[in-house]
Amino acid sequence: MQEMQSTHTISIIGCGWLGTPLAQALIQHGFVVRGSTTRVEKKEELQSLGVDVSVGTLSPHWQGEDRKLWDSDLFVMMVPPRVSKNGVSFPLSQLKEVLSKIKSRRFIYVSSTSVLGEDCGAVDEHSACHPESDSGKALYEVEKSLRKKNFKDSMVVRLGGLFGGDRQPAKSLSGKKNVPRPFASVNLIDRDQAVALLVHLCRFPLWGETFHGVLPLNVSRKYYYEKVCLKNNWDPPEFDLLDHRIGKTVSSEWTQSVLGFKFQKEQGD
Repeated sequence: MQEMQSTHTISIIGCGWLGTPLAQALIQHGFVVRGSTTRVEKKEELQSLGVDVSVGTLSPHWQGEDRKLWDSDLFVMMVPPRVSKNGVSFPLSQLKEVLSKIKSRRFIYVSSTSVLGEDCGAVDEHSACHPESDSGKALYEVEKSLRKKNFKDSMVVRLGGLFGGDRQPAKSLSGKKNVPRPFASVNLIDRDQAVALLVHLCRFPLWGETFHGVLPLNVSRKYYYEKVCLKNNWDPPEFDLLDHRIGKTVSSEWTQSVLGFKFQKEQGD
């Protein structure tokens, strides 16, 4: 797969928990990276990494510094939907604001596997979406809008549940009672591999497609969370064993095959 030579500058809309290490990785690959943050106190940290930082918010209209944020060759948008506070239509309004300001139409939108629904069994990158949560519905509206407007120059990346660093879903479940869906599959990805996938797509884009960032763990929630808790000396959760909902098993096989990219299963252990 040939690396795209026409991309020299990349703007990351949302340099947070995932966007910051992505910016650092892209700089290491030789890209000029611009990024936004809502926090004034984070500006110095990002600048020390080599990021050209603009402080501001999408509320949903951009309020803040512009600098060169909107002038890049490629844009990566990873802004939490926050629908409980702002409503289901808010992420779509944010997308429209960003698309109205950028000059290049090359665009990666970081979405979530929540758009697929909950108890839908085995699903892949081409399965129908039936979102149930408000955030899933909001993100799916964004995906549909991208397809209608300029999807030929865009990519959607649906990430599973993120973990890594101080974000450990097993720890948050430690000691809890009646945890639901014990026999449903886990659909997770660690931060390092999510960054690796996004860097790969920036370097070797395949426009007009939807990709899945999910580790091929192929184990149940009960098995996985009990194993991780025991490994870290945390109290394991107690699951509701009468809950036989199937959940969903998200495949990333097509993503790995078409991109020539490989997730490392052992990172999820």
